Amino acid sequence: MKRLLLSFCFVVLQLPLIPLWAQNDDIEVTDSTSTDWGGGGGGGMNPGTPTGPVTSMTLSQTTLTLVGGESARLVATVNSDAANKNVLWTTADKTIAQVEDDGTVTAYKRGVITITATAKGNVSIKKTCTVTVTSDYIPPLSGVVVPWGKDASWTARYRTEDYNIDYPTDVSWTTPNYDDSSWLTLTGPLGDNDYTEHNYPWHYHWEGDYNGLNLRRDFYVYETDRTATYTFYTVHDDNMWVFLNGEFVAYFDDWSNWEIRSVQIPADKFVNGRNQLSIRIMDCIGAQYLDYTITKESTRVAGDANNDGQVNIADVTALLNYLNGNVPTHFKRANADVNSDGLLNIADVTAIINIINH
Repeated sequence: MKRLLLSFCFVVLQLPLIPLWAQNDDIEVTDSTSTDWGGGGGGGMNPGTPTGPVTSMTLSQTTLTLVGGESARLVATVNSDAANKNVLWTTADKTIAQVEDDGTVTAYKRGVITITATAKGNVSIKKTCTVTVTSDYIPPLSGVVVPWGKDASWTARYRTEDYNIDYPTDVSWTTPNYDDSSWLTLTGPLGDNDYTEHNYPWHYHWEGDYNGLNLRRDFYVYETDRTATYTFYTVHDDNMWVFLNGEFVAYFDDWSNWEIRSVQIPADKFVNGRNQLSIRIMDCIGAQYLDYTITKESTRVAGDANNDGQVNIADVTALLNYLNGNVPTHFKRANADVNSDGLLNIADVTAIINIINH
């Protein structure tokens, strides 16, 4: 068995060799001055320089849908004979989406805004793109999947509910594909006063006795970790039910009295990409408040390249496939980098074999 495993050390990786002269990146040039290589009809080597006015402009897209943290580029094209092809990009709300000088749009917060391209050679000529951001951007903070609202405010869709502390009979609204277009929007955390002693800047004012809210909020997980421990923490008043992607995951009764309560959520309840967090909270009488966070504590298993909780020959195969450009499903780079040098190479293949043999 050892001979079979050690033989992997002598595998020659079939990585293609590309000559230096062929390694040019594809480059897209936009908003630059066009040239007329026809030389005014004479076919000369020197380009002609356009001298005309800006009379028209087109935009590569008039609508754009992004998730929080995602970017896409818009391209504005001015008429080819214009002397000035430069474009000014502006956004209606930088907190929802920002736009760079080259037309790159980056989404930050759920909402709908307009990106405008204005021709610098003729400011009366404008084109717009409607950008819809479907989820809040979750900052890549270590161990944080969803930050506390007091640290990074969150946006949710909501509807009011009559007071009822029984388990909801209808939970269809907790599913990812439920149509919540008729619901209203609020920005959390939620509260009825400015609790400065708890360092809480309330973004949504919630008041009234014997009432409740159903909340829906999207967030994105770009790589789920099946070996990690995910924990939902909350401060709340009063009874609260929590659903993830349509599944019931937690119930908190009464109120937290500003103590942080928590529950672990199985890793397999999360999916890669868009996740749907739904919360039902009821208030009897007195104060109302809600904030929450979801954290992840990862456990690194050196050599477990395919992230299945074991270290065996399958991990050697997974790493070899990765090095040959074929990224396996559930491949985990941190586990594959056995010697922790920040690189993945044949040394890590050898290290995994050594773990198996010992």
